[in-house]
Amino acid sequence: AEQFTLPLLKALGIFDDFSIIISGDTLAKKKPDPLPLLHSASHFSIDPKDCMMLGDSVSDVRASRAAGFAIICMSYGYNHGNDIANEEPDLVLDSMSELRDCL
Repeated sequence: AEQFTLPLLKALGIFDDFSIIISGDTLAKKKPDPLPLLHSASHFSIDPKDCMMLGDSVSDVRASRAAGFAIICMSYGYNHGNDIANEEPDLVLDSMSELRDCL
């Protein structure tokens, strides 16, 4: 929710580093609907097929697939203890340090 996200980013001193911030309540629909992802792609004038989402949940995989994004998931996070690999993302990483080699 924006009421939590925006103050947190400001407190961390990184709010101004973002040109767009989309929380679960920013738009009319939220993940797993593709609207937040498509809105982001449109904001940056990027074709969805050229976009990639980094996620950690079933709703991230579903939203990415529906939007036409590639999806890389972290093996840990908000997936209620279920193995995210079962959702068949493009790639599963165990550490953020692995991400650089995948881009």
